[in-house]
Amino acid sequence: MRCRAPVRSLLLTVLLCSAKAVAIQVPRANYADDEALLSEAALTAKPVSGTERSTRTYELPDAPHVELVTRYKPLPPRPVADRFRSLPEETENDYSSSAATFKVNGVDVAVLQKAFLRYAPTGLDAEMAFTLPSQDSPKPERYHWRGLLAQSLLFNAIESSVRIASDSQIRTLLFHKPFWHDYVAAMGQYNMRRWSDGDSFVVNDVGHPMQGAVSGYIEIQNDPQGRELRLGMNHEYWKSRFKAFLWATVYSTHSEISPLGEAGIGNQGGWTYPINCSNPCTNPEPRVVKYTNNTGWTDFIITPTVGVLWILAEDWLDLHVSDRVAGGNESRWANKIIRGTLNPSRTAANFMRGKLPWYRDFQHPAELRRRGSGIHMLRSDEEIAEAQKFRKYELAVHFRANPLGSAGSSCVVCLGGAGGGIEFNYGLNRWLRASAALDKQQGITQKGSPAGGSTLSAGFGLRVEHNTLRHTLSLAVRPGVVLEQITLPANTSLGQNSYTQQHDSVVHTAMTTMLSSDYKVTPTFAFRSSIGNTIVRYPSPVKDPPGIGKPPNLSWLSHDNFVNRSTWICEAGPVFRF
Repeated sequence: MRCRAPVRSLLLTVLLCSAKAVAIQVPRANYADDEALLSEAALTAKPVSGTERSTRTYELPDAPHVELVTRYKPLPPRPVADRFRSLPEETENDYSSSAATFKVNGVDVAVLQKAFLRYAPTGLDAEMAFTLPSQDSPKPERYHWRGLLAQSLLFNAIESSVRIASDSQIRTLLFHKPFWHDYVAAMGQYNMRRWSDGDSFVVNDVGHPMQGAVSGYIEIQNDPQGRELRLGMNHEYWKSRFKAFLWATVYSTHSEISPLGEAGIGNQGGWTYPINCSNPCTNPEPRVVKYTNNTGWTDFIITPTVGVLWILAEDWLDLHVSDRVAGGNESRWANKIIRGTLNPSRTAANFMRGKLPWYRDFQHPAELRRRGSGIHMLRSDEEIAEAQKFRKYELAVHFRANPLGSAGSSCVVCLGGAGGGIEFNYGLNRWLRASAALDKQQGITQKGSPAGGSTLSAGFGLRVEHNTLRHTLSLAVRPGVVLEQITLPANTSLGQNSYTQQHDSVVHTAMTTMLSSDYKVTPTFAFRSSIGNTIVRYPSPVKDPPGIGKPPNLSWLSHDNFVNRSTWICEAGPVFRF
């Protein structure tokens, strides 16, 4: 075998060293050069023979064998070139304490490399030293709490939206009744002395278990140790599904009694109705004597327990039915549809993280998931560098007006109700900010009211952003309050020669939604123009009828009602980011 002159001199020098030197004997083989052979030997060698500690024999894919001969009595260290002085000094017995962990059949290849560098001639080119693969392993993937919470809140928002859209009673309670008063009243009437809450079999024993399965799969897909596990009798699988059961229990409890659950949206528990009677039930049949306020133990227990059994059933179908139908061919559309259809809960959980119905974590390498994008994916080096340029704080001042007038004074394309305000935003990440605003302008009084004055509005919420190089498009949603400083018409008494004018203030709840466009002049300065809508809730003189509070419409909710008034708003002003 012909070798290059540097390599030949290298091998000759090593052989002339004493018993501690490392000799690498390579047979004739059709390789481009010796360096490639040595590199491949370190990576792909397999043990063939050799039982003595001093000799190890390996076989390469295209060569008969590679023999690494190690001898253990070192010579005193020779002087090392300046380029190697950064290496730590070692004693003849400290090789076993090396930080390297790359071994071949018990031989630490890192030790061989260090020994070679230590005893090599001073004039040897450092580039000739063979190198090891990187010993740095990626950091272990942590549990994705942010993804778990974000996907669970999205699931809750979808559930609540469906309930609001399909039930007129819920819409009435949500939009025209005092929210917090009725939520507290509903919580005070929870009846946990019974099992059934009066719902049908489909709702209690099908719908709620499926809710538990979806929330359980949301937990599984955010658990790095559990999302790739398949049905099997092993500790890891059952531990993963038990954690899914615990999260389904937490989500089920939230869905029942939290302000964003059925007690807050729909006031479950705050009013009663007769069972087996249509809603609203004004004239129940005489045989109907049982009433319910839709509370009981059933939803708290059935949702997580039957939900985890639902997860086990879907895992079994995925392993024993979908896999057999696919037969290893996952690219066919028919096989994808079958896999997604047989796992409806997992399909819904996939939707919460932006994945297709038939997506499975065990079919995609972890390295690809880390390089990809998503709620719970690890960031690349480029994303980390870009995040370091991200400016979290944002201060904006603006001019504010009502382009279409207000509820008290209407106009067409005007600047009525002029005023101004200030807004502060804090960046939670590159697409979401916490947003607070304070504004003062001419009054947004109720239509037909003779009162005048000004309003002070305050709100706190979230701003969702989409950033480009020169522009930022954002949507802000801020619940808050409107303080109306009312000035009543003057009361003049000529007989008493007096002039009186009354002042008063009233607080109303409000909701502001604002769509904004920012033009970036510099990385720290932009100009923002916005258009939005503020919905103010005014108390209505109409109260609930006297029948409320007596069977069959027994209620603990407020008798007050509210009217919602909408006012369009435009804003413009500079934005400072730092």
